[in-house]
Amino acid sequence: MEKTVTLVKLKTENISLSITATLLPDGSVRIDGHDLSKDLSMIFGQGISEYEYSITIENAEVPFLLMSLNETGDVLSALQAYFRENPTTAPRSVMDQSNIAYKFWSRLGD
Repeated sequence: MEKTVTLVKLKTENISLSITATLLPDGSVRIDGHDLSKDLSMIFGQGISEYEYSITIENAEVPFLLMSLNETGDVLSALQAYFRENPTTAPRSVMDQSNIAYKFWSRLGD
């Protein structure tokens, strides 16, 4: 059975940002992000106001993710605690800094 938690939820007049983490039945973790903002065009180019992504960390990599967060036990609680303290950190940077393997998908829209 899947379990999903919210890592970041931000909504202002100029931005809507949502990041969730899901523990999948096989023990892997998927982090999904959705960002709506006119400011995205400064990063991705004119007319881009939507960025969606998904990061999947396979089961074998989850212990390394927990170590990188200085946590043990429940990975979803560990991710929530980390992003509560670091809400502006890009999830991919957590994996990249600790050399954790992951699969990445993204989409840009308007």
